[in-house]
Amino acid sequence: MQAFINSNHDYIIMIRKFVDRSSELNFLEDSYKKGGLQVIIIYGRRRVGKTELIKHFIEGKDNIYFLADQRGTEKNLERFTHAIQTRFSLPPLKAESFEAVFKIIADRAPQMVMVIDEFSYLIEEDPALASVFQLIIDEVLKETDAFLVLCGSSISMMEKGVLSYKSPLYGRRTGQIKLKPIEFRDLREFFPDYSIDQLIEAYAVLGGVPAYLNLFDPRRDFFENIQSTFFVREHLFYQEPEIILREELREPRVYLNLLEAMARGKTRLTDIANAAGIDAKDASSYVRRLIELDLVGREYPITEKKPKSKRTRYYIKDNFFTFWFRFVLGNRELIERGQSELLLDEVKKDFSRYVSWIFERVCMDFLWAMQPFPIDKIGRWWYKGEEIDLVALNDRAKEILFAECKWQAKEVDERIVENLKEKSKLVDWNRGKRREHFVVFSRSGFTESCLDHCKEKGVETFDLRDMERIFNLKR
Repeated sequence: MQAFINSNHDYIIMIRKFVDRSSELNFLEDSYKKGGLQVIIIYGRRRVGKTELIKHFIEGKDNIYFLADQRGTEKNLERFTHAIQTRFSLPPLKAESFEAVFKIIADRAPQMVMVIDEFSYLIEEDPALASVFQLIIDEVLKETDAFLVLCGSSISMMEKGVLSYKSPLYGRRTGQIKLKPIEFRDLREFFPDYSIDQLIEAYAVLGGVPAYLNLFDPRRDFFENIQSTFFVREHLFYQEPEIILREELREPRVYLNLLEAMARGKTRLTDIANAAGIDAKDASSYVRRLIELDLVGREYPITEKKPKSKRTRYYIKDNFFTFWFRFVLGNRELIERGQSELLLDEVKKDFSRYVSWIFERVCMDFLWAMQPFPIDKIGRWWYKGEEIDLVALNDRAKEILFAECKWQAKEVDERIVENLKEKSKLVDWNRGKRREHFVVFSRSGFTESCLDHCKEKGVETFDLRDMERIFNLKR
């Protein structure tokens, strides 16, 4: 087990395991083997595992790793200069410019891996540094085999200050990685003794950010974990979403209210705006900003070829944020008064209903993994008062799959199957030409009569044991 301190917030994070990032590591290794100057941009939300990915990549390679901070150009240049002086055993150097320091590196180690972590801090404090690094890439490093990695946690700053067309660094990168949270199937690495339903519950609360997963103790009761993390004022979880929003956005109060409205079930823009206490005409720009930060998703009925804005739904993409905004933000008074037991009771009462929506996402991942036919896209479908949990399509073959996802304590009976079939008739997609498939997912299994009915009607049934098998999650 390894511990390190995040200098930005002074939290101690215990890292138990580096979860497989084979695709990203393979890309970095392949780029490294190409030779010539390589400039790789790595970015993604805080704690998603960027630094761990970089450390695994540079292990065993001649490298310089520098972590920038928010104290401005002068202090960072001074620290960077001292690091290079130490690395090459040079006499004391005067911190003149980043360009001068990179010339020293290029002269002494033209094949070195150079990492500037939290590069977004540098250009946020001094936007002119983007032009400085353009010069470094174009003039100082151009004839070398250097491998330069610029990494940042501010998604907006990295996309606008580094990747956008208007940035001086535009066109200089040879590759980029936007590091995403890990997938559900990787949670077994963190919780080797959890049952499949416990894994789904953990995913519903923590999402796929490795640093958050590492802070749940797999030896403790699940709800004890919630109480000792989310409901403790001193814990990282207690303020984490608010801190992230304050670092990325102006008017964090507005965004807090918008996200709380979504976490409590509001999906239409007008309803979200009303619940957040802002004008609907202003809400779209705020929500668009949350979409840019990959915190909020936008969806339409999956069968629509030309989505209509009036049928748009919005939702929080990150399960950790969803849980926090649903159960923590509005209940801080209870936590501050030390009444976390009362709050935990409320969570337990509502938890099954909360997990049921996340279960649909897990079922979606299951269908992608299983591929009952070559699937082009999967999503939800709704029209007026009717909804279908999941619909999967293959446009070319005109195949469609309808799925019901039941996270409930009782077995599924044939009424649910027949209801799904009735709702499928409302879906106006290649009617009369399509090949239909029906699937029902159940947490608690199926009645014997339901299994017989499904076999007769050609409906596939999957329970949690099937999910263990497809996701390769068996203990």
